[in-house]
Amino acid sequence: MMKVHILMVWQLLVLKLEGLQRAPHTSGNKGLEFVDWDLCDKEVYNNLGGVGGRNEPGTDLSGGKQEMRFKEVGVTSAGKAIDLVITNTTEYVPNPWTPKAARAADANATIGGQYFNGRKECVGVFNIDSPSTVTLKFSMVLAGTDKLAPAGIYDFSILDWDKSEMGVVEEIVVEGIENWTYIGDVKPVTLDDKGDKLMFSSKGSARPATGNEVTNPSAPDDLTDAQKKASVAFVYKASEWEITFKAIDYGTREPGPGHPGGRNFIFAGRSPLVPPTVAPAPTPAPSPCYPANVTFDWDLCSSKVYNNLGGLGGGKEGGKGSELPKELRYERVATADTGEVLDLVITNTTEYVPNPDPPKAVRAADGNATIGGQYFNGRKGCMGVFNIMSPSEVTLKFSFVLSGKDLPAPADIFPSFPLTIYDFDQANKSGIREQMKVRKRNVKLTPIEVGHEEPIEDASSYTFMAHEENKEIPNPWDPYKLTAAQKNASVGLVYSVNTWEITFSAVDTSGGGVRKGRNFMFAGRSNKHDPCIPNATRPKLSAPPW
Repeated sequence: MMKVHILMVWQLLVLKLEGLQRAPHTSGNKGLEFVDWDLCDKEVYNNLGGVGGRNEPGTDLSGGKQEMRFKEVGVTSAGKAIDLVITNTTEYVPNPWTPKAARAADANATIGGQYFNGRKECVGVFNIDSPSTVTLKFSMVLAGTDKLAPAGIYDFSILDWDKSEMGVVEEIVVEGIENWTYIGDVKPVTLDDKGDKLMFSSKGSARPATGNEVTNPSAPDDLTDAQKKASVAFVYKASEWEITFKAIDYGTREPGPGHPGGRNFIFAGRSPLVPPTVAPAPTPAPSPCYPANVTFDWDLCSSKVYNNLGGLGGGKEGGKGSELPKELRYERVATADTGEVLDLVITNTTEYVPNPDPPKAVRAADGNATIGGQYFNGRKGCMGVFNIMSPSEVTLKFSFVLSGKDLPAPADIFPSFPLTIYDFDQANKSGIREQMKVRKRNVKLTPIEVGHEEPIEDASSYTFMAHEENKEIPNPWDPYKLTAAQKNASVGLVYSVNTWEITFSAVDTSGGGVRKGRNFMFAGRSNKHDPCIPNATRPKLSAPPW
């Protein structure tokens, strides 16, 4: 009896020291992979419960599935993209009242709380009426299908765990979880004998200094202390699970025009909820390679190019643009030891506008030429090039796919992708300055060079702007032979996924309204990533290829 008592006291002490956290189940995890997923920049189809929502113009919901689908949120170790699909298994009722934001956009709007459903930067959102209850099923499926992804280990976080000024309290009921973490003020209530069914409620939570409601987060990996306390994290070792969400009215107002309204629930994948409970291990000495997981190279030196970015054709290589998909494709840019060959495909996710004026080189060859800046798109030696009008901006998606198949590059064979953006400078006369915005998720930066413009950092992204002293830097021709000025005018990145988006801008800093074009240059590894690059892998270039 004494032994049992001591054991119970020790377990309680551990819980007190660690915060409120259920010990993970380690049995049965063998063979399961951890699948990291996120919602940043993901396309959303919005029709939860068949009530529609805020969708991209032209989205056809007639006969469509009654679901909310976040597209390509992650990739399995086999390189297969996955979607997150949310469906209701009980009646779903959003707030029937039209939100102010919807009325501001359209005075005749009749949409209710489903207007909020979808994505806000890097977090997902859905609205329910209050008071009401709904059970939602979260399914990780192979992209574009309803087939469940292989069972894996998935993080799932519910954020913004608070209550309204009107007394509406948020509650959830979960079961079948592998592990959970919650450091808020209110302990969960166990609803079954085994402790597998839990209810979390914000009813008794401590109020923030400014009131009941915590500021909504927009990035799960950048939470304030208050936001961490208003969040709960779960771990599932399955590709599908259900959660019951409740908005309970503990206020005094009667239903009607002044009723408590609706509540938005916010969710995401992984989030840093639990602070370290033991002293962290000493930081190892930095590796001379940055980062160490750059394990293969890709290059454009001999790649054939198909040139139809934005459906505008152009360039000096590859096919007739009007007959091609709306993409810029570089063929056979990498080959694995096991024989897999990759293409690099670039598409625009926002409107793409090159310089509309025909370049001098084109006019010299053909006085009647009408092609604009897209003439430069394609490849210049070992460098990729694309042109945008200035001032303007465009978001481009870079995707590595199996050559000729368009299947995502397998993550177990190609674990990371280096990328260098070159010639990051400013025009002498017009003052047009180049800028790009990189999402933090799944990317590492190479060390910033001395004299290089430090990126502007927010919760979810880095924004790089050409240094004001980098004016018309000579174009590089060899990724591994950059001068000090060319390195300062370059940005090195390493991605741990096979597809990502970057927003490129040409910013008019002088306010002169000059309409010109700017060329952006890129390639794979460079001496921005040195000394991770074995000499034997470097292309043999002894002179500029032009």
